Amino acid sequence: MFIQKGLFGNKILLIANYGVLAFAIGMICMCYVQRETAKFMLGELGALVVFLCSYLYGYAQTSVLLYNMIWLMGVCIPLGYAFGGIRDRKKIYTWLYKLAKPAVTILFVTYVLEFKVWHVYLGEYDMALSYAMLLSCTILCNEVFEHACLKDIVCLMAGVGVNILYGCRGANVCFALFLVCKVLWDIKPDTKRYSLIFVGMLLVGIGVIVLLLVVNSGIDTSRTIRFRGIQKLLSGEFLKSEGRNSLYSYYFELFQERPFAGWGVCGMWPDGGNYPHNIVIEILISFGSIVGGGILLILALGVFAMFRNSRKTERMLLCIYLANAAGLIISGTFLQNPTLYICMGIVIGQSYMGKKRYLNTQERYVGD
Repeated sequence: MFIQKGLFGNKILLIANYGVLAFAIGMICMCYVQRETAKFMLGELGALVVFLCSYLYGYAQTSVLLYNMIWLMGVCIPLGYAFGGIRDRKKIYTWLYKLAKPAVTILFVTYVLEFKVWHVYLGEYDMALSYAMLLSCTILCNEVFEHACLKDIVCLMAGVGVNILYGCRGANVCFALFLVCKVLWDIKPDTKRYSLIFVGMLLVGIGVIVLLLVVNSGIDTSRTIRFRGIQKLLSGEFLKSEGRNSLYSYYFELFQERPFAGWGVCGMWPDGGNYPHNIVIEILISFGSIVGGGILLILALGVFAMFRNSRKTERMLLCIYLANAAGLIISGTFLQNPTLYICMGIVIGQSYMGKKRYLNTQERYVGD
């Protein structure tokens, strides 16, 4: 991000960036694909069939289809399979936790110091950076719930504070959703931890109020133009939809024209690929009410079943990635969101491993 945005502009190193991304994903997935080649190829084939059907429908632009196919088949599905195939879920969580604090530190410094390279500000509103900070913050918040380490608390407050000031609204809503999921589904009631959480939220709230007072009093307001959330709050535009309502109306009319058959993935996206910014609408538009409704039902049942039957580590990981994927309700597309497929990989992988443990138990029982 630093190289692409600051040193060389947005396009010159784009091919190199995607090359590095492809290499990293290839290294992550190589072990799993070697072990489960047939399942991986079946998933990729299924995605290819979906895009081919959409192409034959004739309602989607070829360039948009190709771009999203590369994202889905080259990034999202491989990562989902890779996470689903890792049996030791504690190892996943441990590595995520080890990377969380360095990631928050890098993003915090990038934002607060407002690096300026070749007249390009890095410390300004950026949706990608907001969601990168969100993943690290949810991991640290989970660790605070579990162990209440002072270093984690300080790093968490720094990350959340920066996201409130500079980040997008979707990332902040997703973090609030994580807190709800964590409290309802994962941890046991603990007075000390709940008190700690309450004090932390109170401190963050007081900090935001103080910032608002400073801004309103006219003291050093030169940087507030990049405080996107605060700026929208002060201007009364915090709850405005940024054009989403007109987009939803457009897709609702499309749904009424073909409520059962759908338009295929990327079908009838306006302005060169302006997706619906809502996963429910997008799935219903793409696959129709019957197939799309079935997909949404299966996703919901899978998540709830895992929360009921999985172990603690699996629930923690699912809480983290589900909260990060929840941004699809208000922004983004399911064709380019790796966290959604990581959630699916965790759910399917846990179901497969649970079934395997059950069969092994039955074999031992019969043998006895």
